[in-house]
Amino acid sequence: MTTHRIIALLKKEFGQLFKDRRLLPIVFVAPVLQLIFLGFAASLDVKNISMVLCDLDKTAESRALINSFTNSGYFTLRYATDDYNSIQGYLDDNKATMALVIPPRFADKILRREPGKIQVLLDGSEGNTAAITMSYVGQIVMRSSTQILAEYFGGKLPAGRVDAELRAWYNPSLTSRNFMVPGVLVLILLITTTNLTAMAIVKEKEVGTLEQIMVTPIRPYELILGKLIPFTLVGLGNVCVVLAVMVFGFGIQIKGSIFLLFTITDNK
Repeated sequence: MTTHRIIALLKKEFGQLFKDRRLLPIVFVAPVLQLIFLGFAASLDVKNISMVLCDLDKTAESRALINSFTNSGYFTLRYATDDYNSIQGYLDDNKATMALVIPPRFADKILRREPGKIQVLLDGSEGNTAAITMSYVGQIVMRSSTQILAEYFGGKLPAGRVDAELRAWYNPSLTSRNFMVPGVLVLILLITTTNLTAMAIVKEKEVGTLEQIMVTPIRPYELILGKLIPFTLVGLGNVCVVLAVMVFGFGIQIKGSIFLLFTITDNK
């Protein structure tokens, strides 16, 4: 008898689900919008950083350093000036995010085995962008220093050094889309299984049918299962759509067992 009561509740819930025009957009449209916004718009990647250049040395060494920035794929040279005092205007007017200043006699100091100093000015109004840009600058400068030592001094250093080989597992390119899009799965399950189930029970109270259900032989756990199972099945269907878009639309491959993924998803 328990099975028959649950099946009757499931038929009732599916009927109400597809008849409610206000609930259908939440169930089927919201996951698609979340996928689009979080996959394309909500990106933490910092690329094409606009840069203003003030090269006061104009030597082969300064041009090599500039090329190391522009060839990295993170920086885009927008402006160039020989007036050091005009750099602040580019940052204040939001024309550039970073300013690279190479002082005079930069190459002479390198050839004399002295530290060749450069100045990097950042627009710190966006803390996250500034922090990521600083890390990019540090990596490029370190790589350029190693190349200079290898080219001019035969790789011989005045003292010992530590070489670190850094590898990011599971997301080698550190692309935010690779963890934003899978995170939509959790949001879909949260909305379709928890929130919508609670809304369905509240709706019974608003319509006035909850009192009628309470006088029926339906037990509390049967009512919960009858409310939870339909939205769980809808959530699994949305998960299939999101996985398909993730693989074929965003090019994010699933590594591991698909069966285990759906098993864990169903348990959520």
